[in-house]
Amino acid sequence: MDDIGNIVYLVVLVLSFVFGIWQKANKAKQASSRPPVEADDYTEVYAPMEEVEEPKEPQVRQVMDREMFDQARAMEGAAAVKLREMELKAKSVRDEASADRKRRRRAMQVRDAADLKEREEREGQEDAYLSDFDARKAVIYSEILNPPYL
Repeated sequence: MDDIGNIVYLVVLVLSFVFGIWQKANKAKQASSRPPVEADDYTEVYAPMEEVEEPKEPQVRQVMDREMFDQARAMEGAAAVKLREMELKAKSVRDEASADRKRRRRAMQVRDAADLKEREEREGQEDAYLSDFDARKAVIYSEILNPPYL
């Protein structure tokens, strides 16, 4: 510990530690010397939750006469018939969509098979064309066709 900077650092560290302990002790003394704060008594202002009851409103009963009841029943029947019609329509649309998807899938399979067959034929033709190729003839023909003035 020959370096003066290290010694100063340790002295400052010890002083800050001692100062912190001294402040805590002073705060504890001040807190214990204060008179206790009286708690307010709110029992007079607010009643306990068990005693508080919300006033219940009387439930109003609706009395339907026979005519209104029959009208409601007829509307319910009409709605049920309309719902059934909509379900049947939705089912037919789903069936058509399913059939359409099957047709498209089958057409795609046929198209892919035709493309595969066509590709195989082209590959066979390319092999036949390359077997007739002669590099010597190609060079001779290119020299013959090459104009002398260029």
